[in-house]
Amino acid sequence: MSVSGQPPGAEATGTASGYAFVGAALEPGVLLRDGVRHPDARIRVPLPVLNRHGPVAGATGTGGTKTLQPIAEQLSATGCGTRCAPSRRTTRRP
Repeated sequence: MSVSGQPPGAEATGTASGYAFVGAALEPGVLLRDGVRHPDARIRVPLPVLNRHGPVAGATGTGGTKTLQPIAEQLSATGCGTRCAPSRRTTRRP
């Protein structure tokens, strides 16, 4: 049994069916559960739902660039324009 109490592979099958979209989609990767990659459980996001802003937040060195790079590359390959810009905010203290 896995950590969730389901038999091994059951979560991968459920995840794969939940991301089984027809048509063009962004594919950021596969399911990673309990340190095990499940290549049969591809994560897919349909392109029509990617019409919003998507923040990636975190401290310096936590992987934001590495997260955005494959997403931007895949969107660019489909002809979707992408723009990645850092947001620099300073907090003013009274």
